[in-house]
Amino acid sequence: MRILTVLSGILLVATGVFAIANQGVSFLSIAFIISISMIFAGTVQASGYIYGRYTSKDEILIDMTSPDVPPIKIESRAQKNTHGWIMIDAAVTFVLGLLVLSNQLKAEIAVVSVFGMWMLTGGVRRIVTSSYIDRIGKARNYYWTLGTGIINAAAGIYAFYNSNLFQLPVATLLGGFFVLQGISTLELGIHMPHRHKTNKLLSDIENGIQRTLIEFNLLKREDLIEYARAHQYQIDEDATKESILQAIKSEIDRKKGK
Repeated sequence: MRILTVLSGILLVATGVFAIANQGVSFLSIAFIISISMIFAGTVQASGYIYGRYTSKDEILIDMTSPDVPPIKIESRAQKNTHGWIMIDAAVTFVLGLLVLSNQLKAEIAVVSVFGMWMLTGGVRRIVTSSYIDRIGKARNYYWTLGTGIINAAAGIYAFYNSNLFQLPVATLLGGFFVLQGISTLELGIHMPHRHKTNKLLSDIENGIQRTLIEFNLLKREDLIEYARAHQYQIDEDATKESILQAIKSEIDRKKGK
């Protein structure tokens, strides 16, 4: 999915550049290229949603091989709370592509408004997604996601006032939209986790290698507290993530007689 997502971003950027280069033509003249690009992007995004939902390892088993400490499943809150937004964005992109392909959008005023809503939806989705990213451990990913989300949302809002402000040609405005969406998609593809790294981590967990020393970025502090409470460990409410994980490890080692 990483490669397809990057290709989708490149296609969106190329479509935007093509639209800007042909700013003197009508929307219907570039509608076919725009629709194909959107349908492909929507399909890739929906496939990524399905792939991430049913193969994601954010829901993992801690210390699966230990007979003393029963495993517990913890699902990432980020994964849980962003699923709906991702699918909405994918559906809007795909359906809008179909509408353009079937020539359902002919009035240029309506075209600008509809694509402005598309940008606004995508921008809001990225802003919401950024709120679930670890801003310390994944600072670059966080700021890129938040920044592109704000820019996309602002561009979507501008579309409704274009006729009163700079009065950009429709092709130029749409070209800018596609370039921004393409950059956002490229950022998503670049920061998408490598599958083999996830599998390696899971293999280590399943083989009992560093069972409790799971990377902090995979679990939130609230998840660790939930795990500790499930096994009746004594954890302070204001304890840091590091101290909670160390307490869990110490308790497991104690029960194993180490």
